[in-house]
Amino acid sequence: MNTSYQNSSALNYISISPYFRYELEFLDGLFGFGGLDFDIPLSSKGEMTKQFNNSEYIDEKYSFKYNSQNFRLGLQLGVGYEIFNVNLFTTARANLSPYFAIHFGTNYLSDLNSSYNGVTFQLGLTLKFGPDRVTLDTHRFNPNYIEPPAYLASLTNEIGVTFPGFRSIDPLPAAYLTHVPEPIVIAEVPKQIEVPPQKEQEITPTPPRPNIRVRALDTMRFSYPSSSATDLTPALTEYLNAVAEFLISNPGYRVVVEGHSDDRGTTAQNLDRSIRRSVVIMQYLLSKNIPRERIITAGYGSVRPLVPNTTERNRAINRRVEIIILR
Repeated sequence: MNTSYQNSSALNYISISPYFRYELEFLDGLFGFGGLDFDIPLSSKGEMTKQFNNSEYIDEKYSFKYNSQNFRLGLQLGVGYEIFNVNLFTTARANLSPYFAIHFGTNYLSDLNSSYNGVTFQLGLTLKFGPDRVTLDTHRFNPNYIEPPAYLASLTNEIGVTFPGFRSIDPLPAAYLTHVPEPIVIAEVPKQIEVPPQKEQEITPTPPRPNIRVRALDTMRFSYPSSSATDLTPALTEYLNAVAEFLISNPGYRVVVEGHSDDRGTTAQNLDRSIRRSVVIMQYLLSKNIPRERIITAGYGSVRPLVPNTTERNRAINRRVEIIILR
């Protein structure tokens, strides 16, 4: 009679799927995720259709309910890519990410002498909104924490050792000790020394230089023409020449170079640009015969803006280097 059977089942669940996300370092924006699936059963129904030929095709339909719809525990694994990330008025952030995930777990049904399970392949697109809060370490956030000030100590070798005290600076990436040896007197020189007359020499005049003053504890800031720029600008080069001359003439001083960036780009890109800006200045000073131990460099990315990154003019102010001369 050409009899055939068809079974249709409808299983209704509430699914809760927490997961952990891990940023993959080899490609900016790529991330993996994994977690658990908790499927809570709500209802189920089934329908059996019997079709046979008795002079014509006849369909017999039987409805039934499953007696044992299982709570299902599963796992999920997936990968995604963040293709769109925008800051909303410096208070919230939105990102758009396509993803692919695999879900698998325990049986949905164990009833009527049979069981039912499945593996789900999921392809989707997520759009997320949330407060713009970035943490740079794994410590729990403490709103009452006050960062301790950094101090610079100096030692002078005179008669014995004297310690002139501490001087607060804000901020410093490190504190260094400066040891200045006292010159040793070999012999006393008479007060009056006859100097034989010398032939006058012609001196070739040097071209005039800009009037640049280098003073200790002053913070000089220089901006960059674009978010990705890290090369020296003409104004910065002129100032570094004056800094090199000052450091050569004053061996008891050091220079602190801090790089900063605006918010254009990812956190990793902004940190790399800020470090690169300080390193380029360090390399230039090294070429001017300034010892490496007298140059302190640091890069802070976009976490220390001078003004909010809301306009192009403000971003130009924030993508900068700060140069400080310290004893």
